[in-house]
Amino acid sequence: MESTNYIKEKLREKANDVVEYLSKSFYVNINDMDINGKKYNSFVLLSLASVIADKSLLVRGNYGFGKTTTAEALDSLIYQNPLEISSQSMIRANPELMREDIIGYLNIPKLTKEGKEEITWSLFVKKYGTKIVDEFNRMPEIKQTLLLDGIERGIFAYKNQIYNIKKQPFIATINYKDGGNYELNPAILDRFDISLNVFPTPYIEYISGDINYELLPDEIKTKLDNLKREYEDKILKVDDENRIKELMTEYKKKKVEILGVPYSSSMLKEKLSAPEISVDMYQIYMENNDEKIIRDKIKELKNIYSSLLDDRGVPHLRSVEKDKIKTIASMMEMSKDAKLFFYGLYKEINASYKDPTTNKEIESRYRESPLYMVKNNISTRITRYIDVAKVVAFITGKEEVDIEIVEKTIPYALAHRIKLNETIEAEIKDDLKTITKKDYTHSITEEFLDRYKEYFIKNLEQFEELEKSIILEDKETLDKITIPSKHIYLE
Repeated sequence: MESTNYIKEKLREKANDVVEYLSKSFYVNINDMDINGKKYNSFVLLSLASVIADKSLLVRGNYGFGKTTTAEALDSLIYQNPLEISSQSMIRANPELMREDIIGYLNIPKLTKEGKEEITWSLFVKKYGTKIVDEFNRMPEIKQTLLLDGIERGIFAYKNQIYNIKKQPFIATINYKDGGNYELNPAILDRFDISLNVFPTPYIEYISGDINYELLPDEIKTKLDNLKREYEDKILKVDDENRIKELMTEYKKKKVEILGVPYSSSMLKEKLSAPEISVDMYQIYMENNDEKIIRDKIKELKNIYSSLLDDRGVPHLRSVEKDKIKTIASMMEMSKDAKLFFYGLYKEINASYKDPTTNKEIESRYRESPLYMVKNNISTRITRYIDVAKVVAFITGKEEVDIEIVEKTIPYALAHRIKLNETIEAEIKDDLKTITKKDYTHSITEEFLDRYKEYFIKNLEQFEELEKSIILEDKETLDKITIPSKHIYLE
């Protein structure tokens, strides 16, 4: 019988295979995150961890940078929904979107014939997998809230009827602010556990096909030359147009394999596509309203699709493997330093009530503290990020959520939640010589956290004393502490 450690390592290996596959499959970002001595693509790693942890993910970026394609691929690779089902179930937001477009509608023929009110629930609601809304900020606030309420509670309601869904991950893509979309307010933003950004690819030469041939190693040049001659010969000897197209597709695939670089999303979509399975799945979803019946009937089709991905050499996690990773990761502990760092940050920011309507200035004697540096309070929802951090720790080979994991991942839980004091933000902007591979908001958040880290190290003893004095109800020690977070307990 396989040991527990062996099973854990196989799950970790499979998750890493998915990370590597997605990192090579999309022109999104680069391997910019170093954890446990290994480089990761932060966008892919945190997207996968958020989906495994069943959290809400906000993905921001300009048009055509792979936001939607990534979301669809995660649904296929983690929940075994063929690309056609992922695409068909996705909501494409617009200002005119009706409640019926999102949730479902009254079955009028049944009402007319039988006098019975029955709701035809949307594929978005019924599909078990990643819930995806494309261009989320193109729908008005009331529709945004409607969606988030249903996803967070696991219940969608319409005409006094409800549809229960198991907790599932949510990915909302948004474009940068322009005349065609809405600004997301702080209350909406707070309901997203993680926010990520996509950027222009550094691999544009590979997309266009204009690779600098002279810079390639001789071994690669020889392989490419041989491949070109082989397929030129095949194409010139064929008279059938369809066969010529097939040969050209083969040539492009083999060329990418030789180069060993990221390949186009169209090639990935081809591997995730399964039209026949999708038709059968769609029929089951549309003919049944009972969630348990749908799950039972669709299970075999998901297994067939999983086998198809195996045959195509596409790394993926079966749903049960995803649930195992989520459960095992949830049992991980946070190290002492990681706990102090994370909860200390929360308590320091919230050491005083901050009323955004009065914009009251915090005393300058707390200038080094997050209490002063951050203008707004943050809600307890920030703690949901810990589940994502635990999955990241599992994937990257950690046995606990240590301070490295928290330092590397918490900017993605904070960037959309905090507003910095104008003075501090201006100082940070002056210090930022260049924009990193993150948007300005994430860059500023990281700089702020660097300042907090210095403050944390400087006052580590006080953070430890504060924790002890609260647990032991030691008022005498509490009085001697000078960091602002003690005020939460003195009030």
